[in-house]
Amino acid sequence: MGRGWTLTLAFGVIVVTGCQTPASGVNDVYTAAPTAVGTPTVPVAAATPTRPIAVAVAGLAPTPTAVLVGDYASLVLPRLEDLQRNLRRLEQQLAVLQKAPLRMAEDDWRNQMLSILDDLLAASADVRALGTRVSTRADLNPEVLKLANDLDFVANEYRMALDFDPDSSHFSRAGRAQKAAVDELDSVVDDVRRSLRAVSATATPTG
Repeated sequence: MGRGWTLTLAFGVIVVTGCQTPASGVNDVYTAAPTAVGTPTVPVAAATPTRPIAVAVAGLAPTPTAVLVGDYASLVLPRLEDLQRNLRRLEQQLAVLQKAPLRMAEDDWRNQMLSILDDLLAASADVRALGTRVSTRADLNPEVLKLANDLDFVANEYRMALDFDPDSSHFSRAGRAQKAAVDELDSVVDDVRRSLRAVSATATPTG
């Protein structure tokens, strides 16, 4: 919930005017000496400040993303299994609310929940980045990318629910999406393992 602060600034302007009245004499008469009018001096144009010369410095070249060597299925499987572990942690954390719903207002429960969601987002980002780091991309990559996006939605909806969710709409959407994502993840893991078994069978020489 945002907080707003209003800062009011008051500006005061004080104009000070000094007036001096000449002293009056009774018998003394002063004759003002003629004042020579000088030729107005034309101000010399101020020297244009010298702009500092910018020195071009070559920027650091972006570090290329290291290409991973190996089969896509064998590389993505441990990352998918990491997602499964994070989802199980999430389920355990939510199970606490079924027994004690008021725990949601406690800082320790909320901090643990946020930590789990951060880990889930990091694992999802790792899975998504894998497609750009493998030299040979498999047909499974689009399926894995969709899964990563769905898991991001789950994590972000739960984060919004913790921030401000007066009608529990974020929490409800996150719960429904979580159940679908669990089934989707299990299906993707099965496909990856099936692909690995097929590769293994092809590589095994027949006697």
